[in-house]
Amino acid sequence: MNPERWSQLALKEQMGHITSELRRAIVWEERADFESRQKALDRALELVQMTLSTVQSTRRREIARLKEAVCHCIAESRAYDVTLRDLETYGLSHLGS
Repeated sequence: MNPERWSQLALKEQMGHITSELRRAIVWEERADFESRQKALDRALELVQMTLSTVQSTRRREIARLKEAVCHCIAESRAYDVTLRDLETYGLSHLGS
């Protein structure tokens, strides 16, 4: 998605797109298709980065933490005790508000 169009979406819509990519990563992981999992995570990270560049300052820290957590999932780091399902649940929680 182009950054200009992305910046016009509400945070709720942006989180919906990010959460969809996280869900895709979960599905690919369950199917042991790690190349597709990686591509979905890369897309999620790209969307998080675009969100970070457009989000209001009051939400910037929260989105920066999300970026860190996605990066740790990509690296398969255990620095955060966070799974892809946890990130999906977090994203889904923003869709109802």
